[in-house]
Amino acid sequence: MSELTAQFGPMARLGHLDTRLVRNGAAGGLLGGLVLFVVMAIYNAATGIGFWSILNACFAAFVFSSAKMMPEPAMGHGMAEPMMAEPIVASHLAVGAVLHLLMSAVSGIAFALVLALLLRAGLRILANPVAYVVAGMLGGALLYVIMMYGVAPALNSEIVDFTPRVPFFVSHLLFGATVGAFVWWRSARSQRA
Repeated sequence: MSELTAQFGPMARLGHLDTRLVRNGAAGGLLGGLVLFVVMAIYNAATGIGFWSILNACFAAFVFSSAKMMPEPAMGHGMAEPMMAEPIVASHLAVGAVLHLLMSAVSGIAFALVLALLLRAGLRILANPVAYVVAGMLGGALLYVIMMYGVAPALNSEIVDFTPRVPFFVSHLLFGATVGAFVWWRSARSQRA
């Protein structure tokens, strides 16, 4: 690891593939997932869809067929009315929260590991905190594409039609920025210690 220290100086810790990096990535992912949830929940509440709908209907729909996100075609209503009418179900909230947190933690770990591998490969710019956070945001944009056009259609096709694109994209950028900032901060703190 002396090569990393020589190449990147005090931020060589970011390039260490160890359990500390995995823990920092998971914690950053959980924090980023909270940011993503809050942004989407506030947007959904402001547009009449419902604050808890992201957990109660969206994530829960991956597991429960009873968690509906859109009205039946015969009803002829917009999306907001059925989402608000969807009763809050404790099991849906619990499963939705667990799935969201699990996806967030795994994504945070993946971000931290990919950025560490890029550092180890010699991408020196990532030794700069702003570039590291921007790289996290780019990871958030990639995660948006993967979720919107890969995972969601494969697991639950309704979610693709339901999801508001711009807020969902912005929330993923904020997710990536949060993960990047947290992992950078924890690595800089452990380097000083």
